[in-house]
Amino acid sequence: MKKILLFTLFCLSAVAQKANEEFPVFPECAGMTGATLEQCFYSRVQDIVLENFNAADVSQADVNVLFEVNSQGKFVVQYVDAPSPELEREARRVFGQFPTISPPLYDGRPSYAKYSYKIKIPLERTTVTAQSDSRTVGVNTN
Repeated sequence: MKKILLFTLFCLSAVAQKANEEFPVFPECAGMTGATLEQCFYSRVQDIVLENFNAADVSQADVNVLFEVNSQGKFVVQYVDAPSPELEREARRVFGQFPTISPPLYDGRPSYAKYSYKIKIPLERTTVTAQSDSRTVGVNTN
């Protein structure tokens, strides 16, 4: 009986923890919450990448970017997996142009969160869906 109670409490705390996380907010996404905010966030990331990424000399490739939105709302590239140094530099350049946005929140406090984004070349607009399993959220104690 104790094991069932502990398991139930663990599951409830995991659900409650998830509810306390909020995505960073681009100005265009203000007022949105939950999955709608998440979808808007990834849609804006895609828009900025499509507007700024220069892949004129590449016919086909995938560039995976691991980035953080810190507690000040700034985009910080953590890692880029690209088939060439040129594509890695281009991904870093584009993410360096992202605007400062409202930071992610955890329990109502600004925190940082890590996300991943795949840039598929040739560049094309795709349907953006919620990707909450591709992020890590942490709380700054400073």
